[in-house]
Amino acid sequence: MNYLDKRLIKIVILSLVIILWGSVQLSTGKTNETIYLDASNVYVSEDVIYCSSGEDLVMISPANNVGPWTATVIPLTGDLGSVMKQGNKIYAGVKNTGLCILEINTDGTLNSPIYLNLTKNFPPDILNVQLNARPMIFIKEKIAFLGYEGMGLAIVNMADLMDPEEPIVEYESKEVFNVYVSGNHVFLAERMKLIIMDISSPMDPGNPIYVDTDSETMDIWVVDNYAYIADFYWGLAIVDISDPSNPGELVEKETGGQTRSICVANGFAYLIDGNSGLVIIDVTDPTNPGDPISEYYENNWKDVYVDGDYAYVATGSEGIAVFDVSDPTNPSEQIYIKSIAQTTYFTEQGTNVNLWKSPGGSDITSLSDSPTAPEISSYSSVGILIGLTWIHIKRKRDKQNK
Repeated sequence: MNYLDKRLIKIVILSLVIILWGSVQLSTGKTNETIYLDASNVYVSEDVIYCSSGEDLVMISPANNVGPWTATVIPLTGDLGSVMKQGNKIYAGVKNTGLCILEINTDGTLNSPIYLNLTKNFPPDILNVQLNARPMIFIKEKIAFLGYEGMGLAIVNMADLMDPEEPIVEYESKEVFNVYVSGNHVFLAERMKLIIMDISSPMDPGNPIYVDTDSETMDIWVVDNYAYIADFYWGLAIVDISDPSNPGELVEKETGGQTRSICVANGFAYLIDGNSGLVIIDVTDPTNPGDPISEYYENNWKDVYVDGDYAYVATGSEGIAVFDVSDPTNPSEQIYIKSIAQTTYFTEQGTNVNLWKSPGGSDITSLSDSPTAPEISSYSSVGILIGLTWIHIKRKRDKQNK
């Protein structure tokens, strides 16, 4: 074996290693550039804030009102709905696709995203609406529940991400704004009603139970035997669900109106109200909620999540507002996380899994093969460069042999 043959083998092996590494890792792009948030949804876990900001999933730490903060930005393929973390996986509802899954490795690095595509072969009347909707999600173990405004509820078994079962889609619920799972029941915030479905067999849900509300049911949170509802025109509504097949009467507490989001923690309900900003209500006795005890007038806030001593509010262009609610009756002034200088960006790439299967099984494609694909990672670029070098060496060797 001559010198060129040995060098050729080394180059081929190195190319394969680099391309393989690039296919399973998110490659770092720009760093230390300031990110400006446009926060629409927020979730917090283990001292990290997960924020939907347009088409970006933004991870912010530490999750406090002091800082200094650092951010990791992951561009995805469409506007984001809600975000949730379970175990070592991050889940995001993505417009035009369905569900995105990011796995966190033991060293803190992220694998490239997997997209579970719910759009292929949807009925046209449903697909046209669904493409304009950002799915709200709830994850329970290996089952994903996606609520779509304009479509309804989709249920996906994620036991095998590369060959998942086809989703169950409930077309009857046309205007689902949010979804929550507690025990063996899924709760849907639908226009003018709360819907309760038995999911003891998740892929074969029971018939829906309807609870009429006084206006648009925008969001839902469940604690113990009570469901707490963000009722758009009224405010807070509470219903006894100790027997989910026979829910109790609504208990209501009026706020300023245009209530969009709710989170319940430690005996207090935190609501986002279009006319009052953050509203906090004592629900220690769910049958007799207290009066709103704290209001901050801010219009068009989007979402709220409470973790430990802090309430986090997705405010849109003002970013994330953080309140110290260690004493919910006397919360601190809000601190805004609006722009973050210490930021790491990742290149877009991933694997697209169409849940509507072709006859041969799941239709799995690399997003880098798509005409609308994100840019190829730097690892793949290096692999291509080495491949071109190999071609050059081979041609040179062929000439020498002639």
